[in-house]
Amino acid sequence: MFSDLKKYFVENVLVTYQDYAKIRNSHKVGKSNDLKTALNVATILYHLHEHLPQGQNKKFQEYLTICPDYELLRDIVNLSKHKTITRYTPKISNLDNIYELVINTMYNDRKGEYWDTKKSVFIKLDDGSERDLFEVITNVLNMWLSEFEHLGIIKHIKPFSFTSNGNPKRSQSSKKLDITVIQGLPFKHRIKVQKFNYEKGLIEPLDLSSGRAEFRILRPMYTIELKLKNNKSGDERSFEIKVDEEQLKKLNRLRTSEKKIEYFFLLAKEQG
Repeated sequence: MFSDLKKYFVENVLVTYQDYAKIRNSHKVGKSNDLKTALNVATILYHLHEHLPQGQNKKFQEYLTICPDYELLRDIVNLSKHKTITRYTPKISNLDNIYELVINTMYNDRKGEYWDTKKSVFIKLDDGSERDLFEVITNVLNMWLSEFEHLGIIKHIKPFSFTSNGNPKRSQSSKKLDITVIQGLPFKHRIKVQKFNYEKGLIEPLDLSSGRAEFRILRPMYTIELKLKNNKSGDERSFEIKVDEEQLKKLNRLRTSEKKIEYFFLLAKEQG
C-alpha cells in the first residue's frame, strides 16, 4: 500500500534534504544555490501531506500541534511561489526577507583569535525576529519522520539535529568561502560578524564601528598539473600551477606539447 510513498519519501524528501545540508556546509557561495535548494526542500516538505492516502491525512491545525514551524513553512512556500500572500495574515510577508547569510564568528584559544565561517538561508519575520530556514526545515522533517513511522510507512529513523556540538576548534574551523558572481547580474551578499563571549558563554554581535571591511574580487583560477618522469631512474615529479581564464585559453591555443611545457614553466617562473 505504501511502497510508492516510501520510495517518494526516501528519494525525494530525505535525499533532497541531505543534498541541501551538503550545499549548506560547503565553502561555495553564489548563483543563489543555497536559496534555491532550501526553498525546494521547503516546498517538498510542505506539500508532503498531499501524497498521503485518503483518510491518513491530518488537518492543517493538527500538524501545527505537533510542529508549530509547519505554519511558518507554509508561509515561506506560498510567498516564494506567489510573491505576496493575501488570503490570510502570514508570519512573513516580504520575499526579500528570505536571504542567504554568511556568518563570521571569532573565537579564541591559546594561540589567539581565529575565525569560523558558515552560511545558511535566513528568514526575517514580520515581528522582527530572525530564523535559520534550515532549522525550520529540520523541525518539519522530524515531524514527518514521526508521522510516517506511526503510519508504518518507514521504520524508525533517528531525528535530524540542527544544533552543532560546541564551538569549532581551530583545526576544524572554516575560514574562506569561494564566491561566484555572474557578470551583469545584481549580487547581494549579506555578512554577519560576531564573537563568542567566553565569560557569558554565548555569541554576541561584534562592534565594527571603528573597524574597516575589505573585499577583493579575483579572477576565476584553474589548476594545471604537469607530470615529469626520469626515464633512467623512474622518478616522477608533479607540479601544479594556478592560471586564470585568459592564460588557460592561451595555453590551449598552443599546438605542440613542447610549446605548452615551455609556457607552463614561464608561468611557474612568474609565480616564483
